[in-house]
Amino acid sequence: MPVAALCRNLILVLLAWAFCMPLASGAARADTSCLRMGVIFRAETVLEVKQAAQRIFDRAGLCLELVEMPVRRAEQMVLRGGLDGEILRTALWVEQHKEDVIAVPTPFFEDHMMAISLEARQLKIQEMNDLRPYKVVIAGGHRWAEAKLGALGIEPVKTSSASRYLELLHIGRVDVGLMEESLVALISNKQGIALKRLERLPYYTVLRRDHEALVPQLDAALRWARGTSQLGVRDQTSQ
Repeated sequence: MPVAALCRNLILVLLAWAFCMPLASGAARADTSCLRMGVIFRAETVLEVKQAAQRIFDRAGLCLELVEMPVRRAEQMVLRGGLDGEILRTALWVEQHKEDVIAVPTPFFEDHMMAISLEARQLKIQEMNDLRPYKVVIAGGHRWAEAKLGALGIEPVKTSSASRYLELLHIGRVDVGLMEESLVALISNKQGIALKRLERLPYYTVLRRDHEALVPQLDAALRWARGTSQLGVRDQTSQ
């Protein structure tokens, strides 16, 4: 092969190597330094949560990879080390798994548990304790509600949709339903429905214990975000 052609080929090889190396090293950095955080899939809101989370992690100076998955799968992944944490979990969940995870103290999002009943029944419900005499319906798998009602000696009826909530109320199968305020919008027809806030329900960003040193950075970023209205999350829940 002529020397000129050999030199030209060598230059092309070196140029290709030079362009590829930053990409490869960048990918390696992402694999080793980006936090893989679970975000519970809810089609109508997941984009808002992801955008808010990205702003917070950017503010904290942390690389973030968000992974959408169902609530139970996310739990398994965090506890087994497949994820570095989750964007939204309740304090109850954190307490149940405190040996493995730690919560960032400032809530990412605050919801409220609501009592839903028929106005015609005129039920006198002001707080959770007032639910004791009644049959209560909740979303299946909502461990916060299950735990709270269990402490009151109430075995709830469980359902999977807002429409079923209303159906059970109207046919008298239950007296009152518990639903997070952010999800009340899923009830298309609220005519004749009484709503009452019962209890604050904050959601926290959680990390595996081996990332505990990052908690102060994220907490400062969350306090900044809440103070400057940078969250903008309307609805995203997990138990």
